[in-house]
Amino acid sequence: MNPDHDALCLGLALRAAGQEAEAAAVMRAAAQAMRARFGRKSMDPIEEAALSALLAGAGQAAEARARLGRVERSGEPKGEAAAWLARAHATLGETDRAAELFERAVATGYGDPYYVLI
Repeated sequence: MNPDHDALCLGLALRAAGQEAEAAAVMRAAAQAMRARFGRKSMDPIEEAALSALLAGAGQAAEARARLGRVERSGEPKGEAAAWLARAHATLGETDRAAELFERAVATGYGDPYYVLI
């Protein structure tokens, strides 16, 4: 069970149902909870990408893109990190980049090749 993943999925489902305010509230609360969990500790690329996805869904696109840029500049994302980056880009509406990253995630060992990007 991953509360960040669950919050993102719930937020995206609410968004798809036309409930934008509720979706943003869910993802904003999840981003705040994630920040509280980490405090001042550094996040690894997976955690940073997860936070980026939540921030994107919460309407904080500038911060999400800044975090994504740092993760992507830190090296070639693989596996789960690439999958989270794909989710973040998809949430930002950047579907071409999301598809590219998701393909890379699957090719480098991500275990859920049937994950659907909304």
